[in-house]
Amino acid sequence: MVGKPFHVRVINVDQNGKKIIFSEKAAVEEQRSVALKSLKVGDVVEGVVSGILTYGLFVTFNGIEGLVHVSEIDWGHVNNPHKFARIGDKLTVQVIGIEAEKISLSVKRLKANPWQVLAEKYQVGDIIEAPVLRMSQFGIFLELDGGISGLIHLSEIAQDVAKNMEDKVHVGEMMKARIITFDPQAKRIGLSLKALDPNYVPSGEPIPDIPVEELTK
Repeated sequence: MVGKPFHVRVINVDQNGKKIIFSEKAAVEEQRSVALKSLKVGDVVEGVVSGILTYGLFVTFNGIEGLVHVSEIDWGHVNNPHKFARIGDKLTVQVIGIEAEKISLSVKRLKANPWQVLAEKYQVGDIIEAPVLRMSQFGIFLELDGGISGLIHLSEIAQDVAKNMEDKVHVGEMMKARIITFDPQAKRIGLSLKALDPNYVPSGEPIPDIPVEELTK
């Protein structure tokens, strides 16, 4: 701290003892009180990441510390806040809640909702081309705009490919698929390789529900 300026309040002056006592805490509390009075929901502020926990990021600005919950860090699923910031990083956030001294913040609301972007760009029946993100017991995941994962379920992959996915499909390669289900509200998009065939006839059987954590890895 040597050489670094910071705000303090004079809390005692002893002229006989030639001593002056300062308090940084008092100055910060005063600054915080003034900032809280002028703060309102919707404000966009720039702060510094002051803490990172499993449930979110703490951001300090104008003497105030607020929390960006994991659900407000990004539109995609966030299972590790450490991937999105480091302590000391500058971060622009939006105030989304003020309850007594509890300040709720958001990063994702300053970005376009990728599901809305996709909804404006695609619809069921469209063919998309995207890189393979990963493979699992449920099928092939493609990486779509905004970090959204689209699933080609095993039932929508030819049997010869499904049986030898690790040999025939590689992470990072571009793959074409047709959109067969699309629900932006539920944040699910289903893709198909079989449907690329003009003679494709849907089986009529619903695709089994996939665990949310699998869809949002």
